[in-house]
Amino acid sequence: MATKLPKSLAAALALSVLAAAAAAATLAPADAVAVRQTQMKELGASFRSLNEELRGDTPDMAKVKAAVAAMNKTSKDLPAWFPGGSGPEAGIKTHAKAEVWSDAAGFAGAAKGFATETAKMQAMVDSGDTDALSVQAKVVGQTCGACHAAFRGKDS
Repeated sequence: MATKLPKSLAAALALSVLAAAAAAATLAPADAVAVRQTQMKELGASFRSLNEELRGDTPDMAKVKAAVAAMNKTSKDLPAWFPGGSGPEAGIKTHAKAEVWSDAAGFAGAAKGFATETAKMQAMVDSGDTDALSVQAKVVGQTCGACHAAFRGKDS
């Protein structure tokens, strides 16, 4: 019997494929921003789902695993969501600060840190240790916050 993916995971994986394809092609700035915003919303939804499950008395480990898998997959794709020309200079509403491109090394380091921390969470998800997963989820959240502090602002 085939296993059916939860809708949120299927959507996240589909969007990851779209983002990878979009990164390979030259997108108009508005399209690049739209892809980025969709991806970030899906990433946020996965993270919310994970945290909701981990706060519960008896987390649904299938939902935890799906959320972690989606986060781990999309964390690797994140840098491709920020192609040149899709920042504030394009005149399109975006939360991305110009520093994403002017401090490309810093942004790449922040994205790599996020991918590293989600990979750690992916490695521990099969243990079923929800206490350890909760601790790692906080670390992942801190990496998100650090990146947002440096590279995300209000709509420009």
